Amino acid sequence: MSLVGQWRKVSADECALLYPDEIEFRETRFLARKGPEQGFVIWDVGGYEVLGENEVRIQNATDEYVVYELTLDDGTATFVDKDGCRFSYQRVE
Repeated sequence: MSLVGQWRKVSADECALLYPDEIEFRETRFLARKGPEQGFVIWDVGGYEVLGENEVRIQNATDEYVVYELTLDDGTATFVDKDGCRFSYQRVE
């Protein structure tokens, strides 16, 4: 399972406002961009590691590594955080 590439958020849940509108995953690092109406976002730039088929560990804005549930299906990556917030990104071609 590979997250490498550019992604754009397609989720509209209010809890998803904490996560950036766009994110680019490279081999071991990522770079996120917030949307024009967003304030603080929990992911900005940092490292990540796919732990298994349904888990990824991502470095957040406070440099803590946090584990998220991950489902990668047909160009959509869906994450679930520890509070149950579900948000999705569509791969940008």
